[in-house]
Order: sequence, then C-alpha cells, then structure tokens
Amino acid sequence: VGTRPVAVRVTDSYGMTDVDNTTLSIYDNRPFASFNAAPNPAACNQQITFDASSSYHGSPERLIVSYEWDFDYDGGTFTPDASGPIVNHAYPSFGTFTPALRVTDDNDPAKTDMATGIMVIDQGNQAPEAHAGGPYGCDLGSGITLDGSSSVDPDESCGDEIVAWHWD
Repeated sequence: VGTRPVAVRVTDSYGMTDVDNTTLSIYDNRPFASFNAAPNPAACNQQITFDASSSYHGSPERLIVSYEWDFDYDGGTFTPDASGPIVNHAYPSFGTFTPALRVTDDNDPAKTDMATGIMVIDQGNQAPEAHAGGPYGCDLGSGITLDGSSSVDPDESCGDEIVAWHWD
C-alpha cells in the first residue's frame, strides 16, 4: 500500500532509448472502521455521541455506504441498535460496556470492517442514604431488632443498590 515510482525505458531497433517516470498507487480495497465516543466515562442515562467520521476506505474509488452500531456487543453476535455515521446513545445502568461499529462498503460483493471500544458508565454515582430507623428501646439483657431497611440508593434506577448494612 502506498505510492511507488515506476520508470519505463524504451529502446528502438537502432539502439536509441528514452525513459519516462510515473507513479503507481497501490490501495487496500476495503473499509476501515474507527470511532470516538464522548463523553467517556459518562453518567447513567447521559447522552453519548458516537462518531464514526474517522472511518475511511482504502480505495479512492470506493465508499463506505453503511454504518451500524451495536452498543452492547458481546464479542460474537453483532446486533445492530442504530445506524448512521454519528449517533447518540445513553446507557441505562452503571457498568463497562463494549460498543461496536460495523462499516460496509460498495464493493461487489460488499466488504465490512468492525471496530470496538470500551465505555465506562460510572460518573455521577451518589452515595446511598442511610436510615437507622428508631429511636429504639429495650430492657437490659433482652434482644433487639434494628431496622435499616428504609435506607435508599438514589441511583437504584441505574442498577446501583445497597449491598451491606453494618451496625455499630
């Protein structure tokens, strides 16, 4: 792939010669998928812009004709969630996700390429709100049940939850 110099020397039947120079351009006739996602990291339910405008084709005579996105690519099955060179998506829960872009060109038969990335959804996590219940009272030597079940996590809708209660 690249441009190389080429020269031709011609000789006639009487030994006269001439040389001419030109170039040979060699192309990689396939698409190349590439994208950026911003912001990354992001918050739960925050709009993220996925931009595939850095994708390109290795041949000036061919075009990328399809951009498909799988926002939770599993490494095996590509399931399109959106199409277009620039799309928006929000992840509804905290975690690490693998978005994938698949581009298809106008070759016959068509050629494809895929690129993946890592999205970290962890911004804006809020601390849980502890509620101790009570006030409590008991007789000396008797048992007591303490109840912190009214504690809440404001990010429950994003998959965050209280996982431990420790009493002192």
